[in-house]
Amino acid sequence: MSSIDIEIKSIIGFLTKSQPEVFHSGDTSFELRVEDPRELILMASRIKDSFFLQRLEDGSFDELHLTFQLGLASKWVADLKNGSPSLFEGKKYVRFINYWIPMRGYEGKGAEYRMAKRLQDQYSSLYNELRSSGRELTEVLFVPYYWYSDGVGNQFSEDIYHYLVGRVFRDMGYLVLDSYTPSIVTGRELTPDLSAFKSSKINEALEQLREKGFISSGAFLEELQMVDIFGRVKQTPSQSLTEAENIVVEIKRSSKQYIVTKGSDQLRSYMTEAYGFYDEGYLGGPFIEGKGIVSFSENGDIMFSRADSITKKPLSENWRRLREIQMHDVEAQMKLELLKNLGLPRVSELCKQSGNQTYEQLINACVNLEFDQIISAL
Repeated sequence: MSSIDIEIKSIIGFLTKSQPEVFHSGDTSFELRVEDPRELILMASRIKDSFFLQRLEDGSFDELHLTFQLGLASKWVADLKNGSPSLFEGKKYVRFINYWIPMRGYEGKGAEYRMAKRLQDQYSSLYNELRSSGRELTEVLFVPYYWYSDGVGNQFSEDIYHYLVGRVFRDMGYLVLDSYTPSIVTGRELTPDLSAFKSSKINEALEQLREKGFISSGAFLEELQMVDIFGRVKQTPSQSLTEAENIVVEIKRSSKQYIVTKGSDQLRSYMTEAYGFYDEGYLGGPFIEGKGIVSFSENGDIMFSRADSITKKPLSENWRRLREIQMHDVEAQMKLELLKNLGLPRVSELCKQSGNQTYEQLINACVNLEFDQIISAL
């Protein structure tokens, strides 16, 4: 088997083992069948380079990416459902494809034209494959892998591991945020790939959501706005491999030593600059070995090695206060995502805001709500 075949086997193995009622092997070795549209929408939003194929009015094709921004002012999942309801219905498929454009693209004269032509050729090929298999454009999410010129060859980007490693912590009962930058490192060009939280307040809110059947264990942040659309889910027992409250993760696409070393250096930067906020730090990606890693074997088994605690001594009062302020921000983001399930009229009613209030006043009223007030209204 080639290295990319082994990586695909690992990914499919992990997903079919971790959620066998949702993920099934597809008709080929590079395809997954997904029984739950909720999980497919979540995959599409977390794996940034994944896409649905869409046909334009002039007959050409383009990529439809599902990216949900945070906060009430951005487009909601409900907006997507109103515009593309078929994405939310029926069985779905994930197909892993070789992207015809190398990661670095083309260079030289006519590079832009050659790239556009090459992409249209690939889109046409994908469309014909879908037609021959009797599948609709909205039924298949394409997840690309690329040719890297750094000696690794064909492999997936980091994007898919944002989802896979995030799932590991979600299944352990954490709230998982993608590319969250704590304010205490703002302006220092430090953005951790993943952050996972299980503070007392967040854990209590997640427990209330579990009791109402809205989440199975933990949750990705953007998953919380899907409660009203998809309803209740099957509960799954969680087994936490660490008791840390706040976790930071650096994702790397390869186990090559120079890539892992760079990731370790980045992880140390996060832990140093955000001292007192994160309790443990991990490297995540395919086939990585060592201490403080979250990885996957060739058969899709989780490889987890617990990291050492970052803070060896009790935090000073000043650091505890900074941590508390930062956690208020995480809690606020969680509240805003949950409120998207209610719609703006009910949000305004719950926050006791009249129509002549400003947007800032509405947001402040929203984040000052208690979690049980919001969850009881769902």
